Amino acid sequence: VATGLSQAALGFPLRVGDEVITLDQEYASNFYPWKVACDRSGAKFTVVESGSKEVSGSGFYSSATVSERVLAAIRPGVKIVAVSWVQFQTGAVLDLRLIGEKAHSVGAYLIVDGIQGLGQLPFSFRDLPVDFVAGGSHKWMCGPLGQGFMAVKKELRDLLQPTIIGCGTFGRFGTFA
Repeated sequence: VATGLSQAALGFPLRVGDEVITLDQEYASNFYPWKVACDRSGAKFTVVESGSKEVSGSGFYSSATVSERVLAAIRPGVKIVAVSWVQFQTGAVLDLRLIGEKAHSVGAYLIVDGIQGLGQLPFSFRDLPVDFVAGGSHKWMCGPLGQGFMAVKKELRDLLQPTIIGCGTFGRFGTFA
């Protein structure tokens, strides 16, 4: 997951004046690649308070409150919304449809760390306004530790510069020159 999210963060052409928003409770694999990318590019790195002190009656953090705080931070100039679908500390489940639609309305991309929800909750990369998702197999997919994946919508794929170069990076596999 960290490799996929780092590819998204360090491969995206951020510039001075761009803004990346994320949450204060993001797992380090989704927080630090964006911080480093912003530091390198001069883009603004905005950390949205999740409202962790606002606990619902069930004892879990309010998913609606966290989603609302992310939605409120999305405005013109935001280029990337980088969030975990399910917050690892609190269990808050973000509304990817609403967040993605608002991100797209201002020309931003929604980048999702899906590891806490994929395999447990319904997810359709085709039907949701998610531009990039990274996940791993060792959580709800019951696979081995260290196996991960990323999926990228074509529009975003064409913007990303590869950060790890190998024999299959350019062209089709088997076209070595």
